[in-house]
Amino acid sequence: MSRVRFVEAGTTYILTRRCTQRQFLLRPSDQVNQAFSYLLGVGAERFNIDLHALCAMSNHHHAILTDVDGRIPEFCEFLHGESSSCLNRLLGRRENFWDNRPYNAVRLIGSETVLEKCAYVLANPVRAGLVRRAYLWPGVWTPPHQIGKPGIIIPRPGFYFRENGTFPDSTRLRLVRPPQCADWTDEEVERYLAERLAAIEEETAEERAREGKRFFMGVSAVLAQSPESRPTSPRPETEIVPEVACSDPELREAEIEKLRVFRAEYRAAYRRFREGERDVVFPAGTYWMRVHLNVHVACRDPPEAS
Repeated sequence: MSRVRFVEAGTTYILTRRCTQRQFLLRPSDQVNQAFSYLLGVGAERFNIDLHALCAMSNHHHAILTDVDGRIPEFCEFLHGESSSCLNRLLGRRENFWDNRPYNAVRLIGSETVLEKCAYVLANPVRAGLVRRAYLWPGVWTPPHQIGKPGIIIPRPGFYFRENGTFPDSTRLRLVRPPQCADWTDEEVERYLAERLAAIEEETAEERAREGKRFFMGVSAVLAQSPESRPTSPRPETEIVPEVACSDPELREAEIEKLRVFRAEYRAAYRRFREGERDVVFPAGTYWMRVHLNVHVACRDPPEAS
């Protein structure tokens, strides 16, 4: 049995998906940025997803988000399915747009971890040596000062989407404070992220200088890349992606143990279901069997923000 997803309402994740063969299919342009931002906004509204930080690099995207109702599989199916069709249309392609491996969604535990991952996402273009300051990135990128604000209205793109279809004329892409930061104000979160981002920018510049890499690629060079090109560096043979990120070892181990218990209970329930026991109760967090086969699932109180 493949590793089953544990989908729990109220969980905050760092979501990542890569383009097929590491190609630069998300290379920034006005049309790519508008289409991807629009679909993020529409998907977040449809599936009750709270967005905290976003960055779309040329060949992958990151999002820090909270899955309020436990619908992240539906959100990802919508976002990656629609963006694949939409952007392939724009680029004149027919092949796979996204990597054939599923999306990565790492559970984030605690305010320190969530904020650090937000800073990591926003600093991606800098750490990749593309721009000296993160705000210079010409792709989809959300500055910290947008947290708690009304958001940006994104009109429906003029290509791919039908005027009389089911997609709205526009959507509002807005960022909210992570639930783990309930005791913080929006301004405090903004200030923390801005300071952490500035520190990463300086650390990266110093590190590159020590390595003799004194220059960043720059916006013009990024925009001049072909969407069909890809990085020259070899792809790692193996890539281990954790399921949980947490700066507190005890909290992290408790979260991992919760996943172990869930999977053991799921395997036992699945075995009984395969043997014909249709009223077996699956553990809370079961998603696919509940949605597609309408199995019974145990209830669990929503987790408290940590």
